[in-house]
Amino acid sequence: MLNAMLSFLTPIQLARAAAACKTLREAASEESLWIAHCVVAGLSLNECAGTARTCYVKEARRRCCECSRPTSYEFVPLRSRLCETCERAHPHKYGLATRAQLMHERSELAWLSERQRDDLFRQLPSLGLAGFEWFVRDQVLRLAEEWAVSSPAEGDDDSHEGLGGGETDSSCDYAMNERLCVPAVLPRDAAGGEGDGAGRDAKRGCGDTHANGASGGHAAAGDARRVLQRDAQKEHKRRVKAAQRAKRHGVSAPSASTYPRAAPQGSKRAPVRQHRRCAQPQAWESQYRQLEERFGVGLAGLSGLSLASE
Repeated sequence: MLNAMLSFLTPIQLARAAAACKTLREAASEESLWIAHCVVAGLSLNECAGTARTCYVKEARRRCCECSRPTSYEFVPLRSRLCETCERAHPHKYGLATRAQLMHERSELAWLSERQRDDLFRQLPSLGLAGFEWFVRDQVLRLAEEWAVSSPAEGDDDSHEGLGGGETDSSCDYAMNERLCVPAVLPRDAAGGEGDGAGRDAKRGCGDTHANGASGGHAAAGDARRVLQRDAQKEHKRRVKAAQRAKRHGVSAPSASTYPRAAPQGSKRAPVRQHRRCAQPQAWESQYRQLEERFGVGLAGLSGLSLASE
């Protein structure tokens, strides 16, 4: 009865049942069950040394993890059988990249500190090829995302330090510490003390300074808009007058492209040294060009496959 039930299981399910207990292990190791699976897979038992189960397991290890076809290649970083077709068909899963390339990309690695990045790359398997250390891009990004979500960024504790305990400074004290307002000089009376009226005036002056500072940004933005509108009106008036003057003299009016554009205020041409520095390739760009000379355009010839040892 038990053998009849086990005959409906797949090879993977049969192997899992054998790991459940001693009774199922003995029943799942029945030779007739594995002979049927070998026949379905097209294996010849005459060419295999050992039991039918050993023959099937040996053949299963040679199959690609994606398409289940026999292959003699192994994806070295993950230590799994993989054929060339499946490696090209799944670049998001088996794509390789150096650390410099991964750091240049906008990914979850930017959320980690330098120490966390060193620990992350130290834990992941890599492949040494052409003098560079290669990592599986998908594996690096998934682990970086887990670390970024689980661990807070450095400096978070320091930024909230002092909020929970101790006395909190008043708004006036904070403003004076940040140099947002200047404390008024209080006159002294004959006894050398500060007058009550002067103290109230000083506090009122500090409050007025806070109010002026809050509205100062809006006033500056309004002034800038008015200046731009005034300049635009002057430019339009100048063009209209030039067109009317040209019409009176029988000359075609100049197009808008003939008028020189005014240089934006505060703009300054970058020095030649800065242009030369920007024109020079960065470290990752030089590395990528060197790799393209070795593996072709777009690193089309890069592969993490190698002949698997039997």
